[in-house]
Amino acid sequence: MALEDAWTFLKAPIDDTSLTQEEDSRYEGPDRNAAIVHTGFMPEIGTNQNNYKANFIHPHTEEVFPMSGRAHLGEDGKPNSITVMIHDKDGNEHGRANFHPWWEAEGTKYTPDEDDWTGGPRVWGRDKHDDDNPDFEIHPPVGMGSAMYDFASTIADKHGIRVVPSAMRSKQAKNMWRKHEDKEHWPPLRNDKGRNILA
Repeated sequence: MALEDAWTFLKAPIDDTSLTQEEDSRYEGPDRNAAIVHTGFMPEIGTNQNNYKANFIHPHTEEVFPMSGRAHLGEDGKPNSITVMIHDKDGNEHGRANFHPWWEAEGTKYTPDEDDWTGGPRVWGRDKHDDDNPDFEIHPPVGMGSAMYDFASTIADKHGIRVVPSAMRSKQAKNMWRKHEDKEHWPPLRNDKGRNILA
């Protein structure tokens, strides 16, 4: 295995065999953490949503953190928002991200179209706005933010959508995006035949 391939494997935070699409459901309203989600869109009560599951594997402890994803669908059957979350085995949330149609074109070299979306993952313990971390002690990254991008971009790609960099990225986000900057989008997870792993 080449050094580059080995590094990619070590940094792969999602168990790609765990990605599945679950039964669709109806959106029942915001949960207890909805107020802290960075979003320009809130789904309407009763609208359909596609549901997805995956597992994040902690790189140091090998603990499994369940992930869930939702593509909130409009009347035309197309997503108008994607939300992904990561929890521990006891159901405690460790992070979430909301992805939505691009709205921050100004000040960036990218020329977006209607199928280019941006998102903002937040991992508790690595966010200065985290109420549980008032002194903003930055915890070392373990790949949860990248995992949420991997998960969301794979869901988005299934619907013909690309996840692109926001014009308003933090230093942490810029560091996370560096490995994909030349592609101008976050690539979805694909199988050995090059197809979307959720297809």
